[in-house]
Amino acid sequence: MKGLGKLLFGFAVVTSVFLLYVHERVEIFRVSYQIHGRSSELSKKSEEFRRLSFEVAQLRSPQYLEGKLQELSLPLTVPQEIQVLRISGVPQAPELKPVPLPAHSPNLFDFLGQWIQVAQARTDQ
Repeated sequence: MKGLGKLLFGFAVVTSVFLLYVHERVEIFRVSYQIHGRSSELSKKSEEFRRLSFEVAQLRSPQYLEGKLQELSLPLTVPQEIQVLRISGVPQAPELKPVPLPAHSPNLFDFLGQWIQVAQARTDQ
């Protein structure tokens, strides 16, 4: 009887290993099908995005807008170069003043300050 118990135990272990292997293979196939489905969905969505962004660019074009205005009998047109007023001279940003560094107070980290250089950004350009 002792040999039969070891045999049954060995058979149960081998069967469990094979079931685990089959389960893992099934999961791998299931995940690969999900990946394939989502990648095809992604390619469809990116193609739709590309098509819609092209359509938006066409709808924003001056030629399309001018044609739409003529279709609706509105007296608006695209301005000519003479009608455009160009403003020169952009206001300058206020000049930044350097901030003085606080005075050193003697502490434990002054020893490290001998080797560390203080970096400051240049404000003049």
